[in-house]
Amino acid sequence: YIVFIWEEYEKEQESITPGISKTAGFKYPPVLPVVYYTGKDNWTASEQLSERVLLGDIFYPYMPDFRYILVPVKDYSTDQLMEKGDCLSLVMIINKLQGLREIEKLGILDEYWDRIKAASTDTQMGIISAVVKALLEKYNTPEDEIRDFTSHIKEASMSDIFAHINPEEEYAEMRAEIAAYKQQIDSQAQQIDSQAQQIDSLSQENKDLRAQLAAKHRFPFNLFDRSRR
Repeated sequence: YIVFIWEEYEKEQESITPGISKTAGFKYPPVLPVVYYTGKDNWTASEQLSERVLLGDIFYPYMPDFRYILVPVKDYSTDQLMEKGDCLSLVMIINKLQGLREIEKLGILDEYWDRIKAASTDTQMGIISAVVKALLEKYNTPEDEIRDFTSHIKEASMSDIFAHINPEEEYAEMRAEIAAYKQQIDSQAQQIDSQAQQIDSLSQENKDLRAQLAAKHRFPFNLFDRSRR
């Protein structure tokens, strides 16, 4: 992403002043790398690029290297984010949502939502609109309903935003996960049954082989009968 940003910057500057990127004094802008992590588990990857490269500790003077800022959303409580009262805090709250039960609790945030609307620029409201749109799409809200709602998002209340989510979509997703888990258990049970049958078959073959050996050599008793030793 850093390279993409620099390439776009170079194209932009070239469109203003052709040939400027080839001059000795041309410099690229600094880029602050940030990883915005919305997962439930702890982040385990190294935050230093050189540590992700084979022999990076040896060749680091000759290779690009940087450290990124990690922002794990799960480490921030809703109350902590609400105290910020800005556009990013709302985006992070929405990203924290893991189900309808959590969404229903957001009806208490209308005052917080009003503060954000009053303080946000049109660009920031556009970002919020895009995030809400992605959330509604996750729950298969009709496209025309999403478009109509997000175009008037500044007039909406916080509870209005989540009134467009169909609970049946989440329940359908949960049922699908349960069905997949049951299928996995059934498959494992079949494997166990198959292995048990193989063990029984090998045990029977072993008994037959012992009987054949005893009959072939005509021993007066079974060599494999430990009770006679």
